Amino acid sequence: MYCFLLTMLFCSGTKAAGLLLTVQSTNTTCGARNGSMIVSASGGTSPYQYSWNGNLPQANGNFLFFSAGTYYIHVTDINGLFADTTIILTNQFISPVAGLANIVSPSACNSTDAGFTVTGSGGVPPYTFSIDETNFQASPDFRNLSAGFYHYSVMDANGCASEKDAFHSVTLDSKCAIHHNGIILSYTCSPFRSEVQLINVSGGTPPYSYSLDGINYQPGNSFYPRPAGMYTVHVKDAAGQVMVFTIAVVDYCYSYFTARKQYHASALR
Repeated sequence: MYCFLLTMLFCSGTKAAGLLLTVQSTNTTCGARNGSMIVSASGGTSPYQYSWNGNLPQANGNFLFFSAGTYYIHVTDINGLFADTTIILTNQFISPVAGLANIVSPSACNSTDAGFTVTGSGGVPPYTFSIDETNFQASPDFRNLSAGFYHYSVMDANGCASEKDAFHSVTLDSKCAIHHNGIILSYTCSPFRSEVQLINVSGGTPPYSYSLDGINYQPGNSFYPRPAGMYTVHVKDAAGQVMVFTIAVVDYCYSYFTARKQYHASALR
């Protein structure tokens, strides 16, 4: 039995060794890991165990957030009866590729005359552009920026954005007496919560205090938990000098993904 919906959803039944498998799958779009396979077993004796491509079995047949490819599903019941089926997920639409041009660093400490141009290729024009992977605009030029760590991306006419897993980012260096040699962005999922840190701060007159609003300062350099968004970190030394640094925090989570990732930006000085 087969059924089709919007060329993306189909159901099939396969009977082997006394088990019947019903499969519902959704193909991927934009080259993303957004494909799914829902496998249901009947016949034999429950409970059932489900596995894909030889991986460890699980108690349900919900396989979510998969990329395009061929997947071999193996299902067993409590008595060892089994059934196998093959599912092919195909991709609809190709994502564009993002690039950078015309990078200008700040001319002085805390100045807002930095900027760059985001370029796009592939996919289907026209494009829109972003430096936080959330808010997109028609112009590829981003000017009047402060020193900071920005994520850049391109979205095409199909709504496909350049791949987040590629981790496209650019750092605009600060020219302040106070400086640091990197940032740490750590996060957990379900729900997305990020920890933002500037590391190895030096220069100026220690000790340092840190703020996200330039008013309320704290002795620690960590801000947690924080949702995705743009953050302006203020670092103030004992003499009252302040360095301002913008950090774009992007939600990289998939709903099934609960591990903790950590990214280190390259040295800034």
